[in-house]
Amino acid sequence: MKDITIVVADDHQMLRSAIVAYLHSVDGFKVVAEAANGESAITETRRTNPDILVIDLQLPKIHGLTAIKETQRLSSKPAVIVVSMHSQTHFVRQAFDAGARAYLLKEAAIEELRDAIHTVFSGKTFMCRRLESKLTARNEQARLSTREEQVLRLIALGHPTREIAEQLHLSAKTIESHRKHIMDKLELRSVAELTRHSIRVGLIDS
Repeated sequence: MKDITIVVADDHQMLRSAIVAYLHSVDGFKVVAEAANGESAITETRRTNPDILVIDLQLPKIHGLTAIKETQRLSSKPAVIVVSMHSQTHFVRQAFDAGARAYLLKEAAIEELRDAIHTVFSGKTFMCRRLESKLTARNEQARLSTREEQVLRLIALGHPTREIAEQLHLSAKTIESHRKHIMDKLELRSVAELTRHSIRVGLIDS
């Protein structure tokens, strides 16, 4: 069976080398070129016609999104896997709109890259588990009103009901009502769960 050919584009040499070393260790994968910037990513993809392009978004010379769009105009049109530090929804959306088929965070387990390659090579899309969890949490958070977010943040920071009421110029009964609505919307049942959720969505620092 023919090896799956791969180009790896990332401007951080240590990370790029680690990815390449891992891919070389997986049976059936063959790294045919490396690139340290967007321009080189396009050039090497055009030269080698790989099955897969693994690429970062923040690349010098030519941005990763532009490089993805350019490679999708090639007749070979490789399946693109983005490996990025950015988990914000708009980065993910822009990457898929540009033509990417998979998105992984740099904090993801390296084995997920193997899974992503097999998935996109079969014509499907892929998203790493950590990113799926973060996006799900943000979608849940979007259901809260601005006032509920304020109350949630103060609860997660450990403020008692009476103190929250004083800070927001509301009654303690109103704060308790907000707490109940927040828990119902997020399907959480304790202050500890509310705190973990707040850390997960970036409402408070860990």
